[in-house]
Amino acid sequence: MSTPTLAALAIAKHALSIPWSTRVTNDPQRFGRISRSGGSRDRHLDRVNLTIEVYASTPQGAPDTGWAETAALTVADAFQTASNGGPWAGLWVTDWETNSIVDYPHPDYPKHSRWQVYGTLYIRR
Repeated sequence: MSTPTLAALAIAKHALSIPWSTRVTNDPQRFGRISRSGGSRDRHLDRVNLTIEVYASTPQGAPDTGWAETAALTVADAFQTASNGGPWAGLWVTDWETNSIVDYPHPDYPKHSRWQVYGTLYIRR
């Protein structure tokens, strides 16, 4: 059985070769997190609101804003084109709408730059 979150993780892993998860359990130099932050569904379509976070620090332990921003844009582009590929974790993506891309530092990870992508992933049920 698959879920929209697993499909989103598959898209993100395809776009960026960094550790991805739904929870932050450690803090390597670069990593990503995906969480479902809402959405609706009916008989035909699941509209999944996602929060996608990309964290990056330099080898010296300072925030790496340039890499994190570029990575966030890369992931947003990957979600935009995901409907041309697939299935993703067994599910078919029909569309993606980016709602916002923002630099949003995380107070618990001061050595990392964190960029977030908010959007809606449309998945055929």
